[in-house]
Amino acid sequence: MIGVIAQHSLPNLHAAGASFWIFQAVPVLIVLFGVNMKRSLDRRGDVSLSWYVGSYLPRRMERLLIPFALVWVVAYALGRWSGRAHVGGLALAGALPLPAPGNYFVPMIIILTLVVPLVHAGYRRWAAATVLALAILDLGFELVAPSVPLLMGHGQFLYNASPFRYLVAFVAGFLLVDVARSRPARAAALLLVVASLVYLVLELTHGEWFGAFVSGFTRPTNLLAVPYATALTLLLLRALPQTSSSVLLSAVGYAGRASFHIFLVQMVWFALHPEHAAGPFLIGLAVCFPLGMAFFWLEDLMIVRPRSTVAGAVPLLAPDRDPAPASSLRRDVLSSRRHAKQ
Repeated sequence: MIGVIAQHSLPNLHAAGASFWIFQAVPVLIVLFGVNMKRSLDRRGDVSLSWYVGSYLPRRMERLLIPFALVWVVAYALGRWSGRAHVGGLALAGALPLPAPGNYFVPMIIILTLVVPLVHAGYRRWAAATVLALAILDLGFELVAPSVPLLMGHGQFLYNASPFRYLVAFVAGFLLVDVARSRPARAAALLLVVASLVYLVLELTHGEWFGAFVSGFTRPTNLLAVPYATALTLLLLRALPQTSSSVLLSAVGYAGRASFHIFLVQMVWFALHPEHAAGPFLIGLAVCFPLGMAFFWLEDLMIVRPRSTVAGAVPLLAPDRDPAPASSLRRDVLSSRRHAKQ
């Protein structure tokens, strides 16, 4: 989430090599989403239509739609107060009534959440074929999108919000769970990471070579950059301590679980404060993290928990809870749910 806030507040990021760090914030969140959803559905085993309709869908949509609806109302009220509110056709696609940075993440994660069980079922039966099919869909979308006016209009909102852009990042989370142990598989993974890093370097120095892709922020975060983002995710997971009694690290874990709410808060904050400088970045951190965590706590207390007394409250990007409460910090940050979001 720090990377997402930095993207929306710091200037000249591309010149500072942000393709290798800050710009990877959203792809890393999507990889984490894949990791957590695969672990959750692996524990579930076989799924059925009745389970999807009666359990998975209501619980996941509750976690997404309730906080988003609340933020939409607040954004509308603030927009009317500031004279900037606009409700157009894109509201049906999840656009806020304010021009909020990162708004695309919300409809994208909603649609992706709807199809997670289908992707997981295909992966369990035909892993290689599923990965290949998702990669082809992702690449095909990236190549076709620039010629589709509907996707490119209105600030590329529909293009940015399309889950097709993130299919490879999502399934990379599945592959990260099934860590390859054979030497050839590890060598192939390393080769992909190196190739991805080379792509990012060339995209930065010779961007005209990749004119077939949409230019701007989306080019260093497309499917060709996913192996690099996956490597960053793996480093993050390995760097996290298994357990910790530190108050600071516990707060970091809680912020991970509250990351969707933090993401929603920062969208509205930077819609009203669009300045780009170090000061707004630090103020954004100081405002969005506490407000987002408080929002998460209040929603969990007042809305979600009373209706989830049996299964427990299930964070968006986190696996369903085990019967025993998770105590590790790594599990907490894997709950880094919502993001996008950053």
